[in-house]
Amino acid sequence: MHEVYVIDASGLVALEEMVRLLAHDRVAVVLCELNRQPASMLHRAGLEVHASVSLCRSYGEALALAAAFDAPPSAARG
Repeated sequence: MHEVYVIDASGLVALEEMVRLLAHDRVAVVLCELNRQPASMLHRAGLEVHASVSLCRSYGEALALAAAFDAPPSAARG
């Protein structure tokens, strides 16, 4: 999300709805490289504490996390 500089209330509602629908289907959401204002909005909305949402600082961190989600249980334990 490095090119998203501002998110308004309608964008937040759309994102929350997307997270809700994906969580219903047991799909994890990984967001990365958030700018200050969108990160603040997500924090105030409590989205980062949603069980299916992960926030990562970098794209590489997000890819590693996504790969871990996709790994078989024995491989994830290391």
